[in-house]
Amino acid sequence: MTTNVTDDTHQYPLASTNIEIDDGDEVEIRVLGANTTTLDCGVGRTSPIGKSEPEHREAALFPNANHCALIGRIGDGPYFAVGAYYKSVSDVGGKLHLGINDVPPEFCGLDPPEKCYEDNFGELAVKVTVIRR
Repeated sequence: MTTNVTDDTHQYPLASTNIEIDDGDEVEIRVLGANTTTLDCGVGRTSPIGKSEPEHREAALFPNANHCALIGRIGDGPYFAVGAYYKSVSDVGGKLHLGINDVPPEFCGLDPPEKCYEDNFGELAVKVTVIRR
């Protein structure tokens, strides 16, 4: 299945792919055109790998991934780094959400929280493959 990260059904700051994942499913996420796609989350253009400057990582939603990198979350499970490619067996179930690793709404200080992401632009096409177990 190919999906677009800039979906209208946001669970800020991540967008729902509307893909349901079950505990034990193998999940593969591949960014299509990763070498030519550019994103910007307010600190300049980057790829799905994001920006590795430490000062940006500390303020990001998921500090273990680069700022502006593509990240994911399944249901209420932990965030994980996707970058240009990700493959793993899920240990939680729920909808797959994808988005940019940016400042969390609670630290942004704008109301409503969606305003925190008005400086973000770009689009990624991703292919999600789920192997049911």
